Amino acid sequence: MNLHDAREILVRVEVHARGLGITVCAGVLDVGANPVATIRMDGAQLGAYPLALQKAWTAVAFEAPTENWAGITAPGAPAWGFSTALAGGVIVFGGGIPLVRDGLLVGGLGVSGSSAENDAACARAGAAEFDATG
Repeated sequence: MNLHDAREILVRVEVHARGLGITVCAGVLDVGANPVATIRMDGAQLGAYPLALQKAWTAVAFEAPTENWAGITAPGAPAWGFSTALAGGVIVFGGGIPLVRDGLLVGGLGVSGSSAENDAACARAGAAEFDATG
């Protein structure tokens, strides 16, 4: 993951968020979960920033979109309690997605500041052309 690609991803996130009429925070991490680039749109909630980074971290650590965990971590479901793993650092609702290039995990993207559905849509928009650009 390089800075140029991370910035392009974040531009697409911001454009999509503006189209939805929302403000978000977003972060791109490399495969080692180190921040490469972040944004906080004007007016975005302060708490959305660390959540965006945690969503990106979860996507990198478990190589799956965070929204994939929602159903299976509900009370009584097979992975109940997973959201409290790692001192609560695992996010189990939409907005985090792994970034893959040529079939290899290269980082993660996290978006937060709106509903889980909107955050996930912004993340998908941000990463939509990522693998194709490689």
